[in-house]
Amino acid sequence: VAVLGLELVARYDATLRFRPARLKWDSLRARMSFAFASQVVRIVIKTIWEVGPLVVGLVLGSVWMVPFYVGEKFPRTVAGATWQAGEVLFPVASQDERAHNTARTRETLELGTRWVVFLALPACIIFWVLGPGLLRAWVGEVQPDAIRVLWLMTGVILADALGLGALYILWGYGRTRTLVTVLGAAALSMVVLSLGMLRVTGIVGVSWAMLISIALASWALLFKATRMCGMEISELVRESFRGLWLPGLVAAAVAVGLARGFDIAGWPRLVGASVAIGIAYLASFFFRGARAEEVELAWQIARLPQLAVRASLKIFRGFFQSSDSFRG
Repeated sequence: VAVLGLELVARYDATLRFRPARLKWDSLRARMSFAFASQVVRIVIKTIWEVGPLVVGLVLGSVWMVPFYVGEKFPRTVAGATWQAGEVLFPVASQDERAHNTARTRETLELGTRWVVFLALPACIIFWVLGPGLLRAWVGEVQPDAIRVLWLMTGVILADALGLGALYILWGYGRTRTLVTVLGAAALSMVVLSLGMLRVTGIVGVSWAMLISIALASWALLFKATRMCGMEISELVRESFRGLWLPGLVAAAVAVGLARGFDIAGWPRLVGASVAIGIAYLASFFFRGARAEEVELAWQIARLPQLAVRASLKIFRGFFQSSDSFRG
């Protein structure tokens, strides 16, 4: 993949063709501090998300790591998707920082927060309502603590989604010291709270510690990012959630109605119910809550498979024409 990528880049711009050369230490030296700080940020983030099972195993024994892992599995998967979705904000913020375009950064922060929450909200509704059924379909017998962990970790991914846009904006602006301070404090508080609550509430205490720590970290990141952009947190939340309340309520009503009206057990019914909740969420959003540019974006995304097929046919046609010319 790397070789193919480099070759494609070189076809677009021959000056970017990869070739052996001497390292330009002057160019690297100016970026070493940011690169090192970024690695520290990544380590701290990984610590926040990975330290829970480790603390459980050290304090209660490895046998208790299993129900904690089962409970956090589905929310952790969604959290990984929201983090990948938020990565597109980093290069935009970096470009705005070089251009000193604070106005566009403000728009990016609002739009990024809105879309990360938009992606996380339906998954949170599904986990809150159908979560126990999902765990039973996955592992069969489920401990009550694993279900409580699932519910709390669902709150964790929603709290994390609120601050994710601010994190990438600050990162793109090079505010790594702020990130290390805020996230380092979150990691430390999570360990301390986990150790304090684990003996009292069991593995659920670790989830509470993670929820409290990430919620406070998200608030701190939002405070720093909004202050940098010259706006208030309340203003950002109001604009980001505009049009999302109704779809969330509709999806929640559909989820509760399905859970109470039908016996949703087994993967086929769970998948069908989740699809129905997702359709209700998207339909209410695009009919009532979506902005004009978001509707246009949805139409463009819907056309992607068609465009991909056309591009593939064009590539294959060009390949066979080149082969015929070569034989001639």
